[in-house]
Amino acid sequence: MFCTRSACTRVKIMQGGAHAIFHLHNDCFKLIVHLYITLNNILLQRDFVPWLSDFGTARLLSSDFSNWTAVVGLMATGLQCDVYSFGVVALEIMMGRHPGELLESLSENRGLYLKDLLDQRLRSPSSQLAAGVVSIVTVALACMSTDPGS
Repeated sequence: MFCTRSACTRVKIMQGGAHAIFHLHNDCFKLIVHLYITLNNILLQRDFVPWLSDFGTARLLSSDFSNWTAVVGLMATGLQCDVYSFGVVALEIMMGRHPGELLESLSENRGLYLKDLLDQRLRSPSSQLAAGVVSIVTVALACMSTDPGS
């Protein structure tokens, strides 16, 4: 894990991860659904630029399928899987641990404070960086929502 890497580094990693997933889902000639986004599948360069790896289970979805119902179903499910997984990874990076307990708390509708979610080894971020941290946690929680329309 990142041990005591700064909040700035963690925000940079998550922004890069979000760009990578957006690229797979929107910018490629054929839609790519990764299906296995985990912390272990995000590789970091020396300057902490993230690279998404392990496309062993990824699916290329093309417009030349004969059964469009199956394609649309796989596409929706795969995209939802990638989005949810990104939310889990984002929280894991910001919390410094797997968000399993948090998921339990969310399902029980218990109140949570951002300061209790963040990795306690991090120094308090500057106000500008704090906005980025809040955005990442907000997006992560939205990615993991059971009601995407909310």
